[in-house]
Amino acid sequence: MQVSGALPPPEIRCVAVNSDGSIVVSWDLPAGNQTEFINYTIFSSANLGASFQILDSVTNFNTQSFVDLNSIGRIFYFVQTKYDDGNGVTYSFSSDTLSNMVLNVSSAVGNNFPPILNWNPLRTPNIASNSGTYLIFRKKGFSGNWSLIDSTFYGNETYTDYSIITCSDTLYYRVDMFDDLPCLSTSTIDKELFEEKFPPAVPALDSVSVDTTTGFAKIGWQPSASQDTEGYIIYYDNNGTWVTDTIFGINNNFLLNQTVNGNLSSLSFTIAAFDTCGNTSATSSINHSTMFVTTSENLCNREIQLSWTPYEGFSSISSYDIFVAQDNGGFSFVESTNGSTTSFNHVGLNSLSSYCYVVIANSLGKTSKSNIVCQSFSQLNVPVYHYCTYVSVKENFMVEAQCITDTAADIERYELRRSFYKNGEFIAVDVIKSATDTVLDFIDSTAKANQNAYFYRIDAIDSCNQIVVSSNVSRTIFLNVQENQETYNHNLDWNRYQGWDTLGFGVQRYRIKRSLSGSALLNIDSLNNVTLDYTDLYFDIRNEGGTYCYQIEAQENPNNWIQTPYTSISNEVCLKKEPIVYVPNIFTPNNDGKNDVFLPEVQFVDIGNFKMVIFDRWGNQIVEVLDATTGWDGLINGNPAPTAGYVYFISFTTPKGSLIEKKGGVTLYR
Repeated sequence: MQVSGALPPPEIRCVAVNSDGSIVVSWDLPAGNQTEFINYTIFSSANLGASFQILDSVTNFNTQSFVDLNSIGRIFYFVQTKYDDGNGVTYSFSSDTLSNMVLNVSSAVGNNFPPILNWNPLRTPNIASNSGTYLIFRKKGFSGNWSLIDSTFYGNETYTDYSIITCSDTLYYRVDMFDDLPCLSTSTIDKELFEEKFPPAVPALDSVSVDTTTGFAKIGWQPSASQDTEGYIIYYDNNGTWVTDTIFGINNNFLLNQTVNGNLSSLSFTIAAFDTCGNTSATSSINHSTMFVTTSENLCNREIQLSWTPYEGFSSISSYDIFVAQDNGGFSFVESTNGSTTSFNHVGLNSLSSYCYVVIANSLGKTSKSNIVCQSFSQLNVPVYHYCTYVSVKENFMVEAQCITDTAADIERYELRRSFYKNGEFIAVDVIKSATDTVLDFIDSTAKANQNAYFYRIDAIDSCNQIVVSSNVSRTIFLNVQENQETYNHNLDWNRYQGWDTLGFGVQRYRIKRSLSGSALLNIDSLNNVTLDYTDLYFDIRNEGGTYCYQIEAQENPNNWIQTPYTSISNEVCLKKEPIVYVPNIFTPNNDGKNDVFLPEVQFVDIGNFKMVIFDRWGNQIVEVLDATTGWDGLINGNPAPTAGYVYFISFTTPKGSLIEKKGGVTLYR
C-alpha cells in the first residue's frame, strides 16, 4: 500500500530488442523525494497470466533503462520503485506492463512472395506517449542495409510486403515505434528465405491470322497482368507436336511467325508467360486456330466452291466476309455468311479468269484473316478449226452435211442443227459422239428438202453441255419449176446456196441438170453465181419422153481454205406429161410432098414402145409400123395400096407405164 510521501514507479515507455537478442527496457523517471529512493525493481514473465519474478534492480535513480541479457521470445515487464520514507522499506505500486514486440515473418504458401509480417503490440491499450506508428524496416541478407519500406498504425499489427519480388533471397524485417520520452521500441528481427515460385498471370490470345502476303502466322495477345513478366512463349501445333517460339518484353503483344505457313493448313496456337525468375504460367485456356480455305471448280456451272475450317478461339463469330480478286486485281467484297456457315458458292464467273479468295472472321470488333487461295477453271481444248464443208439434198427430201473439225479438242459430241431462218432457232437433227475422224458426215432424215430450203450449222458441245464452237451456217438449195404450156417453157428458180463465203469465195457457178423419162441427169447449162433462175424450152424434145426432171448443182469456188471445192445439189423436180395422140382420118400417098404418109402426131410418149397395125376392110393385117416417126407410106409389100378405107390399131406406154391403145379408120386416096 502506497503511503504518504511514497515514490511512484517509473513509466515504461519503450522495449527494444537488440540485434544480439538482449532487450532494453526504457522508462521515464518518477517524480518524488529521491532521498527515499533505494532502487528500481524490474519484474518479468514469459506469460502475462503467470507470476512475475524479480529480474533485477537498478540502484541509480537517474538511470532510465535496463538491459535484459537473457531474454528469449516475448517477455513482459513492469517496474516498482523500492524506497524508504522513514516508515520502513516498501515498494511502490507496479508500472504499466509492456512486452517486447516479437516479429514473425511468413508466407501464405510455402516460401512464395509476398512476405507476411505479424507482431504483438507493446501494450494493450497503447500508451499515450507512444507515436502510434509502426515503422517497418527490411534488408536483404545478413550484411544488407536496413531500409524503411513502409509504416502502419497501432491496432494493425500485420503487414504484407508487396514491394519486393526476388527470385530467391533471405529477407530480414524489424518493426520500430517511437515514444516522446524520447526512446525507440524495436521488435525482434525475423528472417525468411523467399523464392518466387508463383508463375505470372496467364496471357490471353487476342487473335491469329494469316499474313496474306507471305502466308506466315500473325499472333496477337493481351499482355500478362503480372508486372514481373519477362516474356511470352508461343506454342504452335505442328501435327500434334507443340513447337515453341519465345518473345521477350512484357509489353510485346505481337509475333509474325515465319516458321509456319498458313497457306498449307489451319494453324493452332496457344500462349504462356514467363517471369524474371523463370516461372512459366499455364497456357491460355482457349487455343486459337486460323481458318484454312480450300476451293474447287465447277466448270459447267461457271462457279467456284469455297469451304473453310471455322475460326477457333473467339467467344462467338458474327459473320464471315468473303473477298475476291480477279486476274491479280485488288480484293473486293463479295458476300457475308453467318458465323455458323463455312462454305460459299461464287457463281456467274468467267471461265477464262483466275480468282483469289480470302475470308475474314468477325467477332466483337476482332478479326482474323484466312490464307489466300487461288482457283482457275480447267481449260478445255477447243477446236482449232471447225468448218461445215457443204450441205446437200439427198434422195430428194433428206439432207446430208459434212464437217471438218479438230478432234483433238475436248468435245463430247457434235450436233447437226436445222432452222428455217439463219438467225432463228436451230433444232438438233443428228448427233455424232466421241468422234475420232476429222471428217464428220451427218444426215437429216427428218427434212423435207423437196418443200423447203433449210439453214444448218454443226455445234461442237463439251462435257458441260455447252456449245464450244458453232460452224459456219450453210443453206440448202430449194428448186421450184413452173410450166408454161403455151410457150413450151419450163421456168426454174432457186435460192442462193450459203456457207462457202465464210472461209472461201462462195459459189463459183450453178449447173442446170435435166433428165428425160428416167434417164440420168445431164448438165444442160451453166450459170454464174448470181443468176438464180433459168428457162428451158422443151418444144424440140417433146417427143423424147413424158417426164422432165431438173436439179441444180452449186459448185464452190476452188480457192477455199482447204483448196478443195465442194458441191451441193438441190431437190429434184419432175414434171410428167400425159401422152397426146392426133391421128388423121385421110392421107394421099401420091408423092406430091403433102400428106403422103399416114403418121399419127404423138407427144410425150416413150417411142420405144410404139406399135401401129393397119388392117384392110376384110380384117387382114397388111402393115405393122414400130417407129412413131416413120408411119405408113401407102404401100403393101412394096406395091401401092388401092384407094379404100382401112382400119388402124395403135398402142404405146405412158411415162407412168400405162398401156394406151387407140383404133379407128383412115381413108387412102390416090
